[in-house]
Amino acid sequence: MSQSRYFLAGALGACLLSGVTFAAANAEILGAVDPALPTLESPIVPSPAVPVQPAQPSDAQPAAPAPSAPVTASTAPPEPVRRAAAPVATTDAELNCLARVILYEAGAESRAGQLAVAQVVINRTRSGRFPRTICGVINQRGQFSAIRSYRAPGGARWARALAVAREARSGGRVASVGNALFFHARHVPAFRGRTRVAQLGGHIFYR
Repeated sequence: MSQSRYFLAGALGACLLSGVTFAAANAEILGAVDPALPTLESPIVPSPAVPVQPAQPSDAQPAAPAPSAPVTASTAPPEPVRRAAAPVATTDAELNCLARVILYEAGAESRAGQLAVAQVVINRTRSGRFPRTICGVINQRGQFSAIRSYRAPGGARWARALAVAREARSGGRVASVGNALFFHARHVPAFRGRTRVAQLGGHIFYR
């Protein structure tokens, strides 16, 4: 400790003799005591400030997941194969009316006899003298009056009548009946003033 005091005193005296200021002498003395301290010739340069990162909010939403790769035709699952249902023969009111009159008037007749009765009904719808629909013809007052309360049977007889009705609506005809507009059973007295065109099974047909 006494050696440091002698060193400082000697250095101070030397500085006074050489005209060095007290501040410079003090700096040299401190540099001599601790070489790590800066001197006047090496000014202190402040280090650049480090930016402070803002604190993340506590309720920050998590990062959205990366979008998945689009599904292409090669990776998409195959669509289920749907098989078309077999076509079903449909019926409508007009077809039902025609099948009912076939059974009502000619249920015991042959196929040709039933087709002839259906042919008369269709001829009436085209004549301009009767209603223009099949149901209108068979429900006309004074023509097939009892058919309104007639209940057609089901099963094979009904299926056969429907088939004959479809055939008649598709253009099936009995040539000998032609454009006949009237018929009656054989046991009924003949129509007067009408032209007889054919007799088929148990019916006689007239224009």
